[in-house]
Amino acid sequence: VECSISFECAGEPVEQIAITVENPYEGKLPASQIGLNAEGCNIEEFRFYDMETLELVDKSTPFIGGRGYMLVAVLSAKEGYAFSEQISATVNGQYAVAENAALGLITVEAFLVCEELPYFIVNFSAGEGGSGNMREVTVKGGGYFTLPECEFEGSEGKAFLGWSLDGTVNAIVT
Repeated sequence: VECSISFECAGEPVEQIAITVENPYEGKLPASQIGLNAEGCNIEEFRFYDMETLELVDKSTPFIGGRGYMLVAVLSAKEGYAFSEQISATVNGQYAVAENAALGLITVEAFLVCEELPYFIVNFSAGEGGSGNMREVTVKGGGYFTLPECEFEGSEGKAFLGWSLDGTVNAIVT
């Protein structure tokens, strides 16, 4: 008795994988989904690791600015497809490591750096007819800050209404 088994791929071998993911940004939560531009495979799971602590990042924990994070994605071939032995991968257009894993899975790993939020300097001006000085305030972007009390003096008969930006009152003082 003679027995033979053969495997056939209906599609071309998957040779390139392109993944897109929102870059880590200070104060933001890890992405809840990632994009895949590769016919013939699916994303089974993905996760981020903090490269400073080497711990898995919980999806409810915001990224920390200036830190490095490792994205690890596990992909499987769709029915009728197989991964090439010479597979290459990118994450957000940058080279990523793609390795064959057990049971026909591929892992893709990419190092991403969490961008720090910029700082801004807020200056205050007495405006038309006002006088006095106020210190500038340095604030971190991406959030809110409390405007200081007005230290300017208005011209006679005028009272401070609120802070304005480009001539439009944005913060009314009550």
